[in-house]
Amino acid sequence: MKKTLCNVRQVRCLALAALAAGALAAAQAQTVGLNFVGSGSSMTEAGGAFGVPLGNWNNLSGASGSTTLSVSSGGGLTVTWSTGGGTWLSRPPFPGFSAGENEVFSGNLFAHQGDASGSINVTVSGLDTVAAGEYTLQLMAGIDGPRTNSRFREALVNGTTPLFFNPPTPAASGTSIAAATTNLTLSGDSFSFTLANDNPIEGGVQVRAELSGLTLAFTPLPGPTIVAPPPSQTVPEGFDAEFTLFASGAEPLSYQWQFNGADLLGETFPTLTVFNATAANAVSYRCVVTDANGRFALSTAQLFIAAAGPLLGYDPATITSAGAEGYGGGLANFFEVVAGTSVEVSDLGAVLYEATLTNTLTVQLYRSVGATVLATTTLGAGDASTPAASNPALNLYLKPLASPLRLGPGAYAIAIYGNTPGARVPRTPVGVTVNPSGAIHHLGSRYGNFEGPGVLPGVPDGTGFQYLAGTFTVAVSGAPAIYMQPQGGNVPEGGRLTLSVQAGGSLPLAYQWVKGATDLDGATSSTLVLSGLTVADAGDYRVRISNNLGDLLSDAATVNVAGQPAGTVASHAAILVQGLVGMHYRVEFREAVAPPGAWQLLQDIPALPQTPYQVFDPTPATGAQRFYRAQLTR
Repeated sequence: MKKTLCNVRQVRCLALAALAAGALAAAQAQTVGLNFVGSGSSMTEAGGAFGVPLGNWNNLSGASGSTTLSVSSGGGLTVTWSTGGGTWLSRPPFPGFSAGENEVFSGNLFAHQGDASGSINVTVSGLDTVAAGEYTLQLMAGIDGPRTNSRFREALVNGTTPLFFNPPTPAASGTSIAAATTNLTLSGDSFSFTLANDNPIEGGVQVRAELSGLTLAFTPLPGPTIVAPPPSQTVPEGFDAEFTLFASGAEPLSYQWQFNGADLLGETFPTLTVFNATAANAVSYRCVVTDANGRFALSTAQLFIAAAGPLLGYDPATITSAGAEGYGGGLANFFEVVAGTSVEVSDLGAVLYEATLTNTLTVQLYRSVGATVLATTTLGAGDASTPAASNPALNLYLKPLASPLRLGPGAYAIAIYGNTPGARVPRTPVGVTVNPSGAIHHLGSRYGNFEGPGVLPGVPDGTGFQYLAGTFTVAVSGAPAIYMQPQGGNVPEGGRLTLSVQAGGSLPLAYQWVKGATDLDGATSSTLVLSGLTVADAGDYRVRISNNLGDLLSDAATVNVAGQPAGTVASHAAILVQGLVGMHYRVEFREAVAPPGAWQLLQDIPALPQTPYQVFDPTPATGAQRFYRAQLTR
């Protein structure tokens, strides 16, 4: 019997296509950014950087490569880059740059220091499919080295035109500097530039120039627009997967689906079906949409396969040596679960050279944001190990979690603690293999001599090697998973509160917010805005998230709504305030029940510590009554 997953939630509103077609007539300036992230941090700042919104940044990794990427306004750019070097990691913030701009500087390309002929070479082509007339180029770069008298050698564009950098801005640590270039106006289908390495400075000292990113600003051509891209998705092995996109532009539109960049014969419709998907199908699928004028747009989606068997998150297959210095109090491997899927962790443990432990080790799984601990296990004397199947010289320690833990798209870390600083027992393996079929990306490892459980190590290993130890048993799932739970809060009556959830899994996801056990009409997005709140709106709110592989109910977000406390009229010097803990109140007094007596401040309570809360009047009126009240401050 043919196995097919229900596809009902992939329906797109065709009215969007008509709206997008009308918008093409008034083309406005667009921007695109390329961030050479390597194993650094990709762009996540909501506002983007250097005038480029978050959605217009494209993250490129590796010391060299070539890729064709879609531009949101239509058309595609082919970017080719090469260098003899690699990336840098975790640079401190550079004063004068925004949070997003510092994210760009967190991962850079460089040519090897000491190689006088080393340089970074980048070519961008395909502008004729993207830009009408002229466009402007801006570069961002850093210098890793002494900042005294440091300067940036200008980039050379198209072999002849210099592009100068602004004065450098030093990092907080004083060991790195960064700068952006002034804009250069260009035209034509392509351009190239070279960023030279080993710029000589005063005293004969040489530094390493590094390229972090580039931006382009242009007036877009009226090419086709992808109104609703095909969502990335996960299917169980042997099931069918279906990708559908909606586009608008000058009719007639033609479609060509590609697999690993190669055209798929006969796949020339807006919908692509992958039958009986296996691990060999777990790649990117791209559709090239071409309009009547020959302009094109690209749209890419990823297919993930939920295989029946579990895998090791960090497989020991590539481990060949032990770290020369061992590790100290903490060692962590950082990774991300990518969009369009989710994974399920069933065991935590370690890969070590030792078959027997004499000391206790703690293994923790974190959500990187806020260093939130999600699961903990301990290893020690008496725990059995098993020779690793992929490398019998190593020993695998694994312990099951009380219940499997599902991880949605986002950044995580697995850390292991227990050695004293400088200790070599157990020895630390070196090497990196991330096993689970594209659903997990390795983001680097970090160590620290004084970190302990609950504190993530923060010192990068660098690019030459990666320490390993902690690992986990993981299966690709695709079912809904929550990365950040919705958070409630205390709100004054008439106020406003926004609840939101960060979740992922096989796309698309459907959302339904509930209060108590009742579905809220129209509350079907990842965000719920509550406004004009009354005491009746207080309660527990949850969101139910579903896709073709299952559903999931979030934790409760408790909303408390504070009305005005009951007025208190008394002649006593002690006043009890009964209100909502954490809210802002003022206790006031006057010496007449009715006006004209003006209320005066007795005590301001920015956050009520408990209820009831006792306030004393140190100077009660003599010979007359004094009247009191508590007021909620909005």
